[in-house]
Amino acid sequence: DAGFEATLMPCAAAPNADVVLYHTSFGSGPSSRGPNLRQRFIRQAEMLARVQKESGTPIVVAIRPSTTADGFEYSVEFQSLCAEYGLATYPSIARAATALSRLLEWQTRRAR
Repeated sequence: DAGFEATLMPCAAAPNADVVLYHTSFGSGPSSRGPNLRQRFIRQAEMLARVQKESGTPIVVAIRPSTTADGFEYSVEFQSLCAEYGLATYPSIARAATALSRLLEWQTRRAR
């Protein structure tokens, strides 16, 4: 976890970073197994919130739809944690990109 945060923080704190898009999933792959998945995603949400707060750069989280019942439950739980921490979540990279594009369009129109 500390290594990932140490990697993500310089990206988020870069002067040319307007937003960080973080993509994750639950219920598939080797990281979806094991007894500590809940603790891992709680730490993950806390870390993302800390990076957002310390860097001042918004973190947008895209959560790939789960392929398992357990993964779906974890995904919903993770999404709720992200909301508590002020992290925007979307069900796909495409939906996150659409929202970010619309935000940029709005900012451009507002600045005129």
